[in-house]
Amino acid sequence: MPYSNHSTKMSVIFTKHAIIKLEQRKINKQFVLETIKNPDSVRPTYGSRKELYRKFGKHYLKIIIKKRKEYIIVITMHWVAKNKEKL
Repeated sequence: MPYSNHSTKMSVIFTKHAIIKLEQRKINKQFVLETIKNPDSVRPTYGSRKELYRKFGKHYLKIIIKKRKEYIIVITMHWVAKNKEKL
């Protein structure tokens, strides 16, 4: 799924785990893509992974991604009550 980010097009790849969690947690794939495209905040985590947060209603969608040169890998996602930066 290509998306535009800072005038470049990158593909977004969902791992098998991420696809399962989308269904189990009833998360709209469009919310994931919107969070990747325009996160409220980004936190580095271990390795080359990043936590992305975006608020939808009363909760934040937290997504764990790995960014590669030409694509982004979505590892997992879930709803959280607060953005960690605001704790």
